[in-house]
Amino acid sequence: MRTRTWKNLLILCLLLLGMHEADSNACARAGFCDLSQVNWDQQEVQALAGEWQFYWNQLITPAELAQGKGQRTGYFSPESNWAKAPFPEVAAQSQGYATYHLEFKARSDQALTLRVPEMASAVRVWFNGKELDPIGKVGTDANTEVARKSLTFYDLLPGPELNTITIQISNFSRLSIGAKGGLMLGPNRTIYREYQLDLVRDLITVGAIFIMAFYHFYLWGIRKSRYAPLYFGLYCLAVSIRTLTAGEGEILTLVFPDTPLELQFKTEYAGMTVGFFALTVLTSELYPKEFSKYISYMVAVICALWLVMILATPATIYPLFLRFMQMVIAIVGTTQFVSLGLACARKREGARIFMAGFSMFFLAGLFDILAANNVIQMMPLAHLGTFCIVFSQAIILSKRFDQAFDRVEHTERELRQLNEVLEHKVEERTDQINTILNNVSSGFLLIDRQGRILPGFTESCHGLLGAKLQAGQILPELIQLGDAVRRSFRVAVAQVFEDNMPTEVSLSQIPTRVKLGAKTLGLSCVALRNHEQKIHAVLFTIHDATDLQEAEYQVHINTMLLNIIQEKESFKFFLHDYREELKAILLETEKDNQPALRTFLHTLKGNLAAFAIHDLVGHIHQIESLPRVEKSNIMAIADHFERLLHDHEKVLRLGTFDSQIVEVNRDDFLAVESYARHRIKEPDRQNIINLCHKSRLMTIHSYIGPLENGAVNLAQRLGKNIRCEIEGQSLRVDEQYSPVLRNLVHIIRNAVDHGIELPEDRGDKGPEGVIRLQFAFDSAAFCIAVEDDGAGLNLEKIREKAQKLGVASAHDRMSDEDLTRYILLQGFSTADSTSLISGRGVGMAAVHEAVQKLQGTLSIKNQVGHGVRFEIKLPLLGTHALGVQDSLRTLQIV
Repeated sequence: MRTRTWKNLLILCLLLLGMHEADSNACARAGFCDLSQVNWDQQEVQALAGEWQFYWNQLITPAELAQGKGQRTGYFSPESNWAKAPFPEVAAQSQGYATYHLEFKARSDQALTLRVPEMASAVRVWFNGKELDPIGKVGTDANTEVARKSLTFYDLLPGPELNTITIQISNFSRLSIGAKGGLMLGPNRTIYREYQLDLVRDLITVGAIFIMAFYHFYLWGIRKSRYAPLYFGLYCLAVSIRTLTAGEGEILTLVFPDTPLELQFKTEYAGMTVGFFALTVLTSELYPKEFSKYISYMVAVICALWLVMILATPATIYPLFLRFMQMVIAIVGTTQFVSLGLACARKREGARIFMAGFSMFFLAGLFDILAANNVIQMMPLAHLGTFCIVFSQAIILSKRFDQAFDRVEHTERELRQLNEVLEHKVEERTDQINTILNNVSSGFLLIDRQGRILPGFTESCHGLLGAKLQAGQILPELIQLGDAVRRSFRVAVAQVFEDNMPTEVSLSQIPTRVKLGAKTLGLSCVALRNHEQKIHAVLFTIHDATDLQEAEYQVHINTMLLNIIQEKESFKFFLHDYREELKAILLETEKDNQPALRTFLHTLKGNLAAFAIHDLVGHIHQIESLPRVEKSNIMAIADHFERLLHDHEKVLRLGTFDSQIVEVNRDDFLAVESYARHRIKEPDRQNIINLCHKSRLMTIHSYIGPLENGAVNLAQRLGKNIRCEIEGQSLRVDEQYSPVLRNLVHIIRNAVDHGIELPEDRGDKGPEGVIRLQFAFDSAAFCIAVEDDGAGLNLEKIREKAQKLGVASAHDRMSDEDLTRYILLQGFSTADSTSLISGRGVGMAAVHEAVQKLQGTLSIKNQVGHGVRFEIKLPLLGTHALGVQDSLRTLQIV
């Protein structure tokens, strides 16, 4: 089978070689052509090739020739390239100008037509001394020449005597000259018939290939995953555009006779380049295993470079590389030929048909290249080759469509059968789903942009909402939301439908729990999108969360009780301090001292949060949001707290607390007793009193309580990871330091909320933040240090807030240390909004005030990106001022 195929191809090559045009005898000899004996009925056309009088670099008119002017260079054919001229001064030139002159005799009883093809940049013709229509404007240099490209016909009526044809040509706008098809003389009917046939053939070719191009573009447009139609459409478009300028009929110059020569040449060469590239990548796309993709890349690079050269240089430059491109086309075409042979051997789909069409196209192109280089003489075969490859692709396409239609029909039959089964199953499943939805305890309903309930809600919604639902009712009104919550609900739903923000952010503004009488309803919602990805409804899931809320409350109470019991000693001291401070703050309410009231509330809120007493924390937060804090508000909090303690007294067993009764280690008392017995005499009794005072000292842990656990729990709620390190919390201190120690909670909560970053924002510092507390005594002071490794203070934000509050102006020159002191002002906060944790500008002011009351100092060291360090130094008070360091070491708990 393979042997027969190669034999057929060999026969085809021989046939193509035999299709050369008969080489007409050159009639011109020494500037004269005798056509008087030509029978124009038998010999249709006569090539006017041969020896014309040739005048190099001379533009001579017939009149001047008749007067004997001009220096004849010799004899040369006007259809030949100057590079083949037998004159050295001419053969070395590709640009210049010349005059050709021919004398001939012909029968005077028949009108003839002279066919003057494209031969130079500009042509000027005379017949028997009469000037005919010029082609462009002949000049002696590039500035005086007007270049045109056109196939022109001149109707002649030869006289009975000697006839003359004079042709002036100039060539400054193209690489070389040469008549495409030669000068032909013949009867009108014959010359024009051949031209009309060429024109019709070009028009049919262009029209048919244009249709194929856009048809394949359409195929690619509806299925962009396959690029073969795109490449073949690009090939057809490039070939059809090139045919407009380079076809035998020269359609472009016929329709637009004033088209610049440069534009015609660029279109012709660019069309050839794009067509070659498209056919190469088409082969690579169809048969990637046989045709290497690296060849496609190489061709793409070469074609891109030459295309840039075509567009950027004149027609006297880029045709210099035509031979190279023809060699590339021949080599790549041979590679494609071999690849298609492999594809045929491997029985790839459509490979044999493509092989047949490509073989004809390749051989036709090869013979055209040989003919263009005057290696052989034969008629142009480009149309035949193009027709073969387009026809082969049409057959392949038809076969694929036929197979596709068969698959579609088969699939359609299967789908009809499947749909019949699915419809029955859908009905069954729908009934099952409706049964489930109408009997589940949760309810499902949809609302629109205005919050109206849409049709299709489940039966369980009636019982959950305690009313008979109807489509069109407003959901926020049914669940009895307050005015503020209702407004927030409507804003959130509107934002969901506008879809300008992340849906989760908008939906998070809708409450997840609402009270409806004695019942608590749980709400969850999700936005539904249509096929255009636009939100058309919000789906609400409603369930009875009464029992769940009660269970959560019990968990919360148990957690609170566990925290208090674990830190019972610390809680007792906190409770004692709170009750003492409550007495003092109630006196401040008579003076309407709002800063003192808010400081008391904020500190109390922080310490309650450390013991997980969150109900009271929320209550205090609501009161903090009021424009004024009244005595009734303070009393309400106190009553709430006392009621909470009373309700759980049996579990907590706090008993009574008396500041005069202190639990002391037995060994300490033995030490005191021994000291009194062996060392103290009656005059030194005061020493015993001082030693007893020291026995009243309590550990720092007793005052700060579960500060570490509170910080870790708070960080977890904020999505952060922290480690809290405390050094020296076993030191015993006088109760006069209690206000400062209690207020340290503000520094810790600020560090967790504002200082420590989220794990993904900490960069090289590691995902876990660190907060350190250090307690120590030196010879003159009680030293406290609190530091974190977070982001540090935002000094620019502090500056802006200070200017906004009027405590600083834009002209003040402040150091970084000056800026950090602003955070200690009452009501100063850089937070954009308040929260349960921080944002009111009270906490740090409370710390500073407590330090000042003890005549201590507070310094702040800020490192942007690395954290903040607060250093507090308090003077030695009470027992610590005695300077008995040995006793301190004895009483220190290890």
